[in-house]
Amino acid sequence: MMCALYACVASGGGSHPADKFFNECIEIADAATQENCNVARLRVDTRKWAAARLAPKKYGDHISHNVKGGGINFQPQILIQCSSDEGEYAR
Repeated sequence: MMCALYACVASGGGSHPADKFFNECIEIADAATQENCNVARLRVDTRKWAAARLAPKKYGDHISHNVKGGGINFQPQILIQCSSDEGEYAR
């Protein structure tokens, strides 16, 4: 099946296979019931994984690196505090 998908992409015909997987995810989620929700979740997750591999820019995980430095008084949003209790570990 994957060979046929890559052949479709290589030939330039039709829409991208990742778009097909995305549309299938919507259909599966809409048809899910209480009895088959775990199976539907697995089917959707598998298609999301495949779509992310076929079109990572469109369906892959995006990491944002927006850091805004305010000059000299720049303070990070997350502060990590380390404390040591020497008496607790020293024996």
